[in-house]
This record gives sequence, C-alpha cells and structure tokens, in this order.
Amino acid sequence: MTVAFRKQGNQWQAVTLLGPMPGLNLQVQADGCWSGRFVPGVLLSYPFQLSPDCTTLAFWPDYTPEIAGIKGVEPLFVDGQLSTVLAAALAFLQVQQQAMNRLGLVLSWLAQRNLLQAWQIPEVVETPHLARYTGLFAVDRNRLEALDEADWFALHRIMPVSTVLTVVNAHLSSLDHARVFNLHSSDMGLASVRHINPDMRPRDGEL
Repeated sequence: MTVAFRKQGNQWQAVTLLGPMPGLNLQVQADGCWSGRFVPGVLLSYPFQLSPDCTTLAFWPDYTPEIAGIKGVEPLFVDGQLSTVLAAALAFLQVQQQAMNRLGLVLSWLAQRNLLQAWQIPEVVETPHLARYTGLFAVDRNRLEALDEADWFALHRIMPVSTVLTVVNAHLSSLDHARVFNLHSSDMGLASVRHINPDMRPRDGEL
C-alpha cells in the first residue's frame, strides 16, 4: 500500500491511499469485503473506534448494535465496566492513537525544515467526474540525508532515529506501489472499483 503524508488542520498525519482517486477503494470487493493482504488496525477493531476525546469507545457511524440478550451477542459491559474484549480493543486503539500523535510531531518537525515535498500519484488520468488527490506530501530523501548531527539529535528527542528511518524508508518504498493505480485510472478501469460510502469512513488519519 502507498503511504503519503498530509496536513489536516494543524495536525500532520500519515494516510494510506487505497485507490487512484478520492472515493475509490481498490481494496474493497463488490460485496463489501476487504481484499487487501494488509488490514489497517482501525478495521481490526470494527465496529468500534475511539471517541473524540480518546478516552472510550464509540461505534462507527454506519453500525447499529444488536440487542443484548440475543444468543451469541456478548455484553458491552460487565459490572459497569467494559468487557474484557472491549477493554483490550480500547487499549489497542489508544496505543495506535499515541503512535499517530508522535508521528505527527515528527512530520511537523520535518515540514518546518522543508523536508516534505508536494507529491502526486504518477500518471493518473483524471476524468470529468473524478479528480486527483491534492495536499499530499512525501519526504525529500536528499534533504533528509543532508541533515547534520545536531538535527538528528533534535529529532531523536521526539522519536528514536532508528524508528524514524524505518518509517521513512517504508514510506519512500511504498510510493512506487502507486503505479499500479495507473491501470485503474481510466473510465473503463474504474468500472470495477467500489465507491466508498462517506458514512463508513473512519476518522481522518486512521487508515
């Protein structure tokens, strides 16, 4: 999967591109099943997501919970507390959110030093009804390699340099994967691509 960066409000975040253009997802089959080999963490916890204040769980907008007491339906709470399964899901999502927040600080640091450059999916053909992604950025490898020792020491205070390099290298390698989108950027190719229901999208930055 291709991973790029964008700024949403005041927050920098990593985003996974699931199709050649906004609203198109090549990882979802016609029956709504996920077909990708890698499953984003946010889907592993479906139908739950973090509440806006990140202190508890909330249902995804499209989900209607089943009635408690029906055979096979597990309770959400036990003795006034989240069930063991849901408590584990909450802890998992909170760890994910903390990691995204820290990555946002790293990306902000890189942006302040002009190490993020505007980026687009290469050679994608726009149609009258579908426009290209905008506001995407990628790390400038040359400028990153030109950082001096003081810069790396400052960055290490936010995140271990080894972790930063692992993330950056994975990001840069993933950009080449976007070329597969060229096969789906014509009107004919898009005929088999499933449109995303906006109400089913997780909160920004979670994919």
